[in-house]
Amino acid sequence: MTSRRKPAAAAGPELLHAVADATPMPDARGHNALSFTAELLFAFVQRVELVEEDIKVRNGDKRDIYAEAKSMGLDVPTLKRCIADRRMDKAKFQEQQTLLALYRDRLAEAEAKAEAEE
Repeated sequence: MTSRRKPAAAAGPELLHAVADATPMPDARGHNALSFTAELLFAFVQRVELVEEDIKVRNGDKRDIYAEAKSMGLDVPTLKRCIADRRMDKAKFQEQQTLLALYRDRLAEAEAKAEAEE
């Protein structure tokens, strides 16, 4: 699919030119609002659309990687958890792991107590 849109870098100078044409005008409530040109609005819309297209492509690439990992025998939910853990702040991750271990220990104690009472 060939896009007729300009690359994101090309939208920048147009946007700067359009911002220079914007003039402050009071709105119905007396607040200063910008009277913007159609070019300014179009430049922002173009930039967002380009980013959305990039996101679609990247998400497709990510799906392909997970499918490949699955075909090689990896457990995808566990792989995703590993990725999320690596993305997390180290201190926050350590705190979470400590709490998880504590909760597991407490649950094991409660289960053992319940079994002993039966």
